[in-house]
Amino acid sequence: MLPQSLNTLVHRMSSNISEFNLYYRYYYKATDIPTCDAVCRKRILCNIVTPYQKQQTECMHLQTEVDGIVLPMRI
Repeated sequence: MLPQSLNTLVHRMSSNISEFNLYYRYYYKATDIPTCDAVCRKRILCNIVTPYQKQQTECMHLQTEVDGIVLPMRI
């Protein structure tokens, strides 16, 4: 997947819960799927866009898209 395509997908998942739930279902494809609240969603999306711990700008932007709140997170 090209970086721009990945970026587009992640931003769609941050604002569209149905899109995220589809990804989340495949994320846990062969196991019982635990519930995923806004904090869980932010963690998963941030892990996709933040390959290095010091690159938090995009993560903070995604958190804002999820619910308007940026949490201090340990990724």
